[in-house]
Amino acid sequence: MPKSKLLGWILLACGAWLLWQGQLVADRTDGTWFSQVMTGTVSDQALLYWVAGIVLGIAGVMMVRRR
Repeated sequence: MPKSKLLGWILLACGAWLLWQGQLVADRTDGTWFSQVMTGTVSDQALLYWVAGIVLGIAGVMMVRRR
């Protein structure tokens, strides 16, 4: 496996872990994550985890699909 594909899988796994951590932080407060986002009661830490997870996940997918 080329190093770029391995790095892509690592980035994808880190992105998934960050999304999961964001969900754990969001679960500490009342309501679903959707209602928290829509009402603006979601914590800054959960948003930071979600944004970082999405960015790393996209970077991982781009690295894995690279030829």
